[in-house]
Amino acid sequence: TPLFVLNQAKSFPERVAVRKIVLNSCFMKQLQVAIKSKEIAPINEINLMLNIVSLSIFPCIARPIFQSGEGALTQERFVELMHERKKLIPKWIKAIMQKK
Repeated sequence: TPLFVLNQAKSFPERVAVRKIVLNSCFMKQLQVAIKSKEIAPINEINLMLNIVSLSIFPCIARPIFQSGEGALTQERFVELMHERKKLIPKWIKAIMQKK
């Protein structure tokens, strides 16, 4: 679960080599090439990854907030929103990277 992963990363940062893996990934290499060739706007790679991770993980962490109290989301509605989000996140990331 996202909470487990976050807890492990906080408790044992040396075990979670995500930064090294991400920075050496094919995605990052493609991103750097796209920036150099001016296909996309310059963006700090770490900020981009923070945005992707935040957009992906935060809804799972915040689920209890949205599923409690007056006007709470049902489990079915939450799942619906997550399916919608799977389509929206790539659009949001593309918008962030568009040339100005």
